[in-house]
Amino acid sequence: SDQIVLRIVPATPPKNQERPIPTLNFLMGSAAGFILAAIAVLMMDHFDDSLKTAGQIEKLLGLPVLGFVLDSEHTKSGLITLKDPHSAEAGAFRALGARMEILGARKNIRTLMIVNAEPADARTTIAANVAVVNALQGKQVILLDGGLNHPHLHSLFGMENIKGVAELINDEMDINSARHSVKDVEGMTLIPAGLTQKDSTAWLDAKKLEQLLSQLRNQADLVIVDSPPADSADAQILASQVDAVLLVIKSGRTRADATQSTLRRLVALDAEV
Repeated sequence: SDQIVLRIVPATPPKNQERPIPTLNFLMGSAAGFILAAIAVLMMDHFDDSLKTAGQIEKLLGLPVLGFVLDSEHTKSGLITLKDPHSAEAGAFRALGARMEILGARKNIRTLMIVNAEPADARTTIAANVAVVNALQGKQVILLDGGLNHPHLHSLFGMENIKGVAELINDEMDINSARHSVKDVEGMTLIPAGLTQKDSTAWLDAKKLEQLLSQLRNQADLVIVDSPPADSADAQILASQVDAVLLVIKSGRTRADATQSTLRRLVALDAEV
């Protein structure tokens, strides 16, 4: 089983040896990386259907954009119109309030619901700051927490979630007992969500809600409702009872199809959006 190995071609070094060229390799690698990154960005932009600009929103929805509020750490933490009234963020809320006042006077808006196009948008802080801005202008403002299942307004204002909307709907108290004065904001009161019973269906009674909003109109210049999720039955009942709905969109995050779906639901209820 011996094996014989024959040398067929002599092993001689090549005359022109190739060596690595670091600069050329780096440039070629960088160019390839840049091209791949550009392709990735173009593909992401192609498949990204989020709403980004006022022009895009107005063209898609056929609605005017009333204002932009900055998505800063201050606004995320809550009441920028109280904590830092001279900031750019607070100024943006004042500008939004001014445009809403002009529109409200023309359309006689006394009850306003603020709703998200998508659940992740900053509905509650916008409702709270818009209410503060209007109250600081000398109006009597009632802010109502409509998110009975997931209330947030009471914690934003440092209050307890007791004696609120749920108790009013269940005829367990009168409106004056449910209204809580907001510290440092004259003329503004908060009606928290209250304690909802798990087996309660009174919130779905549109007639009771209509009566409640009618009573609140008589006690304030403006009633602002922090809406539950737009696709819930509660939000749809509320939208059918208020004078107008302010739709919140998070630039670069809120999807166009979700916004159109929310708008279609509101329009079907004859809501003024």
